[in-house]
Amino acid sequence: MRYSLSDGGVIDAGVKLGEGGEGVVYEALDGQRAIKLYHKPLAGRAADKLRAMVSLETLGLGSQAAWPQALITGPDGAIAGFVMQKAAEPFDIHTVYSPRDRREKLPRADWRFLVHVAANLAAAFHAAHEAGVVIGDVNHGSVRVGKDGCVRLIDCDSYQITQNGRTLRCGVGVDAYTPPELQGVSLADVDRTSDHDAFGLAVLIFQLLFMGRHPFAGAPRVSGAPTAIPAAIVAHAYAYAAKSALLRPPPSAPPIDLVSPDLVLLFEQAFKGKGPRPSPLAWHQALTAFALTLVTCSASPRHQMPSHLKSCPWCAFDTVGVEFFPAAMTAGAALDLNRFDPSAFEAVWNRIETAQARIRAVAAQACPHATIPSGLPPGVQQDLSVAIKAGPPPPRSARMTGWLRRGLAIATGFIALGLVAFVSLDMAAMAIAAGLAVQLLSGTSREVVDKAREELRRVCNLRWQDLQAVIDQVDGDDVVARHKKEGRNLIRQIRSLQTQLSNAPREVQLKAFLEKFPLQKDSASGIGQSRITQLASFGIESAGDIDRDAIMQVPGFGPQLADRLCTWRDDLKKRFRFNPASPMRPADMRRFERDLKKPLEHFQNELKKSARQAQIQERRLATVTARLSAHDCAIATAVAAAAAAEVNHRAGRLLPALAA
Repeated sequence: MRYSLSDGGVIDAGVKLGEGGEGVVYEALDGQRAIKLYHKPLAGRAADKLRAMVSLETLGLGSQAAWPQALITGPDGAIAGFVMQKAAEPFDIHTVYSPRDRREKLPRADWRFLVHVAANLAAAFHAAHEAGVVIGDVNHGSVRVGKDGCVRLIDCDSYQITQNGRTLRCGVGVDAYTPPELQGVSLADVDRTSDHDAFGLAVLIFQLLFMGRHPFAGAPRVSGAPTAIPAAIVAHAYAYAAKSALLRPPPSAPPIDLVSPDLVLLFEQAFKGKGPRPSPLAWHQALTAFALTLVTCSASPRHQMPSHLKSCPWCAFDTVGVEFFPAAMTAGAALDLNRFDPSAFEAVWNRIETAQARIRAVAAQACPHATIPSGLPPGVQQDLSVAIKAGPPPPRSARMTGWLRRGLAIATGFIALGLVAFVSLDMAAMAIAAGLAVQLLSGTSREVVDKAREELRRVCNLRWQDLQAVIDQVDGDDVVARHKKEGRNLIRQIRSLQTQLSNAPREVQLKAFLEKFPLQKDSASGIGQSRITQLASFGIESAGDIDRDAIMQVPGFGPQLADRLCTWRDDLKKRFRFNPASPMRPADMRRFERDLKKPLEHFQNELKKSARQAQIQERRLATVTARLSAHDCAIATAVAAAAAAEVNHRAGRLLPALAA
């Protein structure tokens, strides 16, 4: 459609670019300009201001602002709209500072880019103020940003200008960007100043640097603290202040020390100070200097951080599942579920439990008392059996204990080497008994016999205690039991994640569908721009983020508002249609990979630990078997010695009797 210009020219309108409360914006057919047509023709002060703005076009703001260049008039000469330079920058500043929108539309943008945009924003404000213009209605939709970070101010027809001593005011504003002294004031009756603009500029810079968080959206520190953003602004309740008595930052918000001390001070002066707020030039200088201190994280090229920090804050957010700057999805980053093999874990635990069962069986089957060899003289075998079972032995002497332990160690060594595996214990005992009998044939006193019996009891008791200790060690091995429990818990966790992954396509598509619907003023009754900004500061930006419990955690939001938002989300769900052929988005694949990565790594570690435990238990079984054989040899020796002493003692008593 063709429109007439006040200078006698014409302009042709093309495609519609957008629509707001005042009018509609079209692209001109020449592709270089844009047309704004008002819903109603302008009159009075509004018309006067637009005429004045066109006459001031020579101020040099054309490169940084969509300044009115020519008026569009109706048949009656009334101002129907104006022509301006088309804003080549495709994104609202909200798209840039919003983590959700930035991931979708500017996936390569990193924090260095956001700092760059903030510096350019300050430069644009400085240029406007140098031209004698007050922006007035600073807000999330009044700035456009290009892919290169260049900034253009839009909606210039609302600006406050002064011509020939006459101030043509800006009568509108958004609460979340309005300074405390203007909250609740009729803006049409106020002459705005550059210091008022400085408050809104500081808010936008804060949102750019701190992932869309509003500086006055936080959690109450004390009862009665303001929860609505306008009330918090009036109370100077800056949530990130060094000495904030009313509000604290919301969960998952970047800390204020993320930026340089100079920038921290500028934010304090803008939001808490009593004097003039930092000028756009001061912000530009500080941001430009800060950009020079940024370094790239060694773990991720997508992470930039100031050099004064010891560790990467973005990596810390990644570890808890909050990805502000997600890494690009590469071909090698696919989920590797081949590492997850529950059967390998069960096989290792079969080895462990088999070894433990055999240890218990060996220990349980071991006779607690020595076996007395047959073939001894009448009465000797019975006496030795009674002696062995006569009860717990008295305390051992240090000398006897040392002899016993040395003997047991030597016997264990021989058995471990297999040097006595072919020797029968009965054969060994009888051979020793025979040798001792010859040695003691000259006669043995009763005292020697008693000591031999005592030593036999000691050896038997030590054997029994050692075997019982082995059983107790197996039964009370908490480390082994803990590894088994941990491993099986991990198996359940990973299988649950696998189930989620198999069901993921539908849930992921549903969330992606809901994320296409950002929170807006008409989303639900009672949800204005300040509440939308507050929800965004708590990570709730779209229908895809709506969760009743999460909303109830946002200060100032009760059951009624939460239910309205949930109803809005549920109504949108009814429009969703699942497409099974649609692939998962790379960002969603990253999320599942991140969720599975740690459990898979933990499972592999537990599998290695369990394999080591299997080796330990199998070595323990071999050691127990060898120690049992060593004990049996020691007992056989003690039995033989006691038998020989008994036989010799009786022979010594018999010989004098025969001689008589």
